Amino acid sequence: LYDNFEDTAASKANWSFAEEFQLDTAAGQADDPGTTHEGQFMIGTDITGNDGLYENNIGGGGFGGGSANPDYAISPAFSVKDSGFQKVELKFYRWMNIQDSTKDEALIDVSIDDGSTWTTVWINPGTDLRETEWSYQTIDITDAVGDTATHVRIRFGIDKTDGTTNYGGWNIDEVLVVGYTCLEPTNLDARYITETGARLEWELPTGEDSTNVVYGPAGFEAEDGTGTMIGVENDDRYIVNDLEPDTKYWFYAQMV
Repeated sequence: LYDNFEDTAASKANWSFAEEFQLDTAAGQADDPGTTHEGQFMIGTDITGNDGLYENNIGGGGFGGGSANPDYAISPAFSVKDSGFQKVELKFYRWMNIQDSTKDEALIDVSIDDGSTWTTVWINPGTDLRETEWSYQTIDITDAVGDTATHVRIRFGIDKTDGTTNYGGWNIDEVLVVGYTCLEPTNLDARYITETGARLEWELPTGEDSTNVVYGPAGFEAEDGTGTMIGVENDDRYIVNDLEPDTKYWFYAQMV
């Protein structure tokens, strides 16, 4: 799944919007952004309304009740069946302002049955979220998605607000869902650096024990054959001792 909302006709046909969630150009009202992250269009709550703020007194408890109905945007359906994905992530750019979750509640939900039931994968923090720039968000949705569903959907929503302060709410651009057939090493680092050597380190995903490591001068591409590749088994570190002094290096790690 990928949508940057620039094909507005397709996005409006494929996404479902309720109440004040909309697809439009950035209007810069209240604490909302004056520009999208990229391109001309984005989605969000009350982007071009009278004040740019989400409603007070939206009813909670699973998108129901209250004097105002919840705001939400539901993505097109996609399939993970027979994909072989070991990890699935939701990625998007966000500019968000909302009270803490005890007062106003924003959610990201995942459905694997075309929207009949939902699993919450993110909720706003217990302190006010006040953003003044676009930030890149990555949410692991592997457990919620599973590996057999044919009609997965993502829902961004505000399902509960109190009667006090209200802010600009959601602003979202460049939504991407990506699946990985190979798990990624994490927390890559280099320690004990000398003029000609260093200890390269990384963290292995649970159950994995074999890693390809490629290193070379900064700017090299891991796939073009210019770096030095070594295979590491049953370890999460490797000592290199053939580096050139006063040279910046990069290294990559890949599960095998």
